[in-house]
Amino acid sequence: MDIQGAATVWELLFAPFSEFAFMRRALVAALKLRADSPGGIFTLELRGQAFQVLFRHQEPPAFEARPLVNFANPQPGDFYLATLKLMTV
Repeated sequence: MDIQGAATVWELLFAPFSEFAFMRRALVAALKLRADSPGGIFTLELRGQAFQVLFRHQEPPAFEARPLVNFANPQPGDFYLATLKLMTV
């Protein structure tokens, strides 16, 4: 909770030119499993701080990812662009 007691809303875009530009397919799969668990609370570590967060399913999609390059045979190490919609609890 922030000082006013309201939940902090996060929308993280992992896209070109950001600090963490891309994520690998294996991480996308792991995040999708978590995003597919409505109400699940997870720890987000960001810039040395830990936050308790959950995916914002009320504003779909709470998680989406697309491959940087569309390979015919995707591999776990392929790079993806992803957006995660989170809020603190």
